[in-house]
Amino acid sequence: MIKILKEEININDFVEIECDEVTDGEVIVEFIGLDGVSFKSEELIDNNILSIFIKSGMNGQSYKVRLNKNGVTSNEVILKVNKEIKNKKFSYKDKIFYVKSYDDVYENKLYLCLDDFKNAFNGTKKEFSFERLGNNKIIVNGKERRYFTTIVNNQGNAYCYCYSTDVMMMLDITIRMKNDEYNVFDEFTIDIEELKRNKYFSYLHGCIVGDIDSGKIYYQENENNVCAIASTSKLLTLLLVREKIEEKVLDYDSLIEIGEKSQREALSEDGVVYLECGKKIPLYDMLDCLMLPSSNESAIALGEAISGSEGNFARLMNEKCEELGLSNAYFYNASGLPAYNYSVMPSKLQNRMTAKEMYKLASNIVSTYPDLLNITSKKSSYIKSLDVTINNTNPLLFNMDDCYGLKTGTTNRAGCCLVSYCNYKNKRIISVVFGAESSQERGEKSFTLMKYAKSEIDKLN
Repeated sequence: MIKILKEEININDFVEIECDEVTDGEVIVEFIGLDGVSFKSEELIDNNILSIFIKSGMNGQSYKVRLNKNGVTSNEVILKVNKEIKNKKFSYKDKIFYVKSYDDVYENKLYLCLDDFKNAFNGTKKEFSFERLGNNKIIVNGKERRYFTTIVNNQGNAYCYCYSTDVMMMLDITIRMKNDEYNVFDEFTIDIEELKRNKYFSYLHGCIVGDIDSGKIYYQENENNVCAIASTSKLLTLLLVREKIEEKVLDYDSLIEIGEKSQREALSEDGVVYLECGKKIPLYDMLDCLMLPSSNESAIALGEAISGSEGNFARLMNEKCEELGLSNAYFYNASGLPAYNYSVMPSKLQNRMTAKEMYKLASNIVSTYPDLLNITSKKSSYIKSLDVTINNTNPLLFNMDDCYGLKTGTTNRAGCCLVSYCNYKNKRIISVVFGAESSQERGEKSFTLMKYAKSEIDKLN
């Protein structure tokens, strides 16, 4: 039996746990993260007391803690590490104000208090209102945005915090550091050379942004790296379906019969929308399911409807890649999920291409069939045939007003991916981000690429 002597603790402090059954010696302490990361550490018990140092990486985290001695585990106790809140000095025009902040898990991963910005900007051109609707949904000046926020209680009050880069994007401001002071400017601007020096994009699997009207590439990095592409694969599935509509093999009212493989997928951990074997669903509903919530079962059903099997459809996908000159691309399935080959030691195979090739594929789609943007730009859709409302996973549809799609994707190997399309001053801009660590990062870096491209277009007008 163990008992924690103080349930709430600050970083750089010690928490003490009283142990009834173990008096001395080494023990494994298991920290089971309630908000994220779990880990283990080897600690020493002395006179029934275990003293654990709280490191900065545990800032603001909550854990279930238990001891493991020779495979025997104790009861669990709850440990909550308080966030270390610091006030930072800001200036905006001639105004000085202070913003509460904290580093989230890692030093310099800065979260800022939105309430403090709201109060500071009151009566200025940057005045704004906000209402937090959940962890990744917030209403800003009456518009729904998708930014991750947290609530922190401080001195009896609840405050809303947001990642510093997201604050700049959300409020259309630039924050620059000078000594220990942060200077705020009216517009969110991109210093691409500074980002390159700081390796801002370098750890992505690949990225690129350009406009398909002038053919100009505004920025690219690791663009020729061949990598897994997850559910952005569904863009090629969408293109092949649209070609069958053009050939009058299908039309949007065609009924797609759901097979056993689609139902199995729908019932698996990768299932998105429940599809019942034998049911017939209109193609227009299937395409919404494919592109908005990224339904893997819909991808399978569409592949079977066109080619008889998903394997045959994958061959069609690879033929299309060859036709488009995407020499590094290879597809194993219609969805982008990992595929295992038939072997007692199977390989984990994943659809692949480069960021530059995805840019070329997306350019072909929006140039040849711009009507498909009517699907990819939907923020949500009611699927009458399934009696379900589905939501789009693309954050840029909410965070950038002139965005019209196109597709997200995530697997462990591919990371978080996003292919985006904006129409800005009669320029059709496409960005590709492969291999971000989180959905928050792929949205942030896609927004940054798009914003930079727009600033370069502005220079020409």
